Parts: sequence; structure tokens; C-alpha cells
Amino acid sequence: MNYKIFFITYLILCFPETIRKFDVIVKVDEHRKTRIEENIHYDSEGLKRQGIIRFIPIKTKPPLKLKLLSVKDGNLVDHPYEVKNDGKFLTLKIGQAGKFFRGLMAYQITYECFNCWREFEDYFEFYWNVTGNDWNMWIKQSKYDYF
Repeated sequence: MNYKIFFITYLILCFPETIRKFDVIVKVDEHRKTRIEENIHYDSEGLKRQGIIRFIPIKTKPPLKLKLLSVKDGNLVDHPYEVKNDGKFLTLKIGQAGKFFRGLMAYQITYECFNCWREFEDYFEFYWNVTGNDWNMWIKQSKYDYF
């Protein structure tokens, strides 16, 4: 019993930041052109932060190709970001150097995905890791819709 209390306390102290909501909307047209919109509601839990880093896994066979369309804040205003592609991840560093905030911040990331459909003899399969695996914080709620 004491181990459980210690472990939970340890996790809370080590990962005070959270993503309260991670909502993903995938829109697919008749030609399988795929547009993905991520709405991330981040809570710094009182810590002073500049933004978040989003690692989108792209190492698959064949490799995923992404075209970033926009990064916006919760008011749908363009937000500063940097992009890096190391072949394994498309890394988005969202935020502005020297500009800090505490508490809640919302981000909207929109991009197109190529090679995210697998073609089989009699069907197509959409292959996608909705939130990714490389977050250093809890994701409290995630939702995925496609149209």
C-alpha cells in the first residue's frame, strides 16, 4: 500500500504539467487526401513555460510525409513555431523564446498527411498514431473523429 502512495506521489511531482484535452479531427476526401487538425489544451500547472514540443512519429514503411499548414493559439491566431525533421519524428517546437506564460494554453496544429493509407487487395487501411508516444506529461483526455 505504501508503495502505491509513493509511486502516485512520485508521478505527480515528476509530471506536474498535463494535457487536459487532445482532440484530433481527420478529414479525408474521395481521393484519400488526408487533413489532420489537432487541438491541444495544455496546462502548465503554474509552472513558467514558453510552449510545448510536439513529436509526430513519421518513421513507418513507407515513411509518412507531412505538410504543416498552420499552428495557431486558442484564439486561432498564428503562433510562432520551429520545425525539425530527423527522419523519425517531425518535431514542432511551439512557442516564442523569451515569452512566458503560466496556466492554460490551447494550440491548434493543422497538417496534411501523405502515405498514411495502406492499400490491400480488397480494402484500404488508415494508419495513424493519434497522440504519439513521446509526451513527457499526462494526457488526461483524448478524442479522435474522422470525416
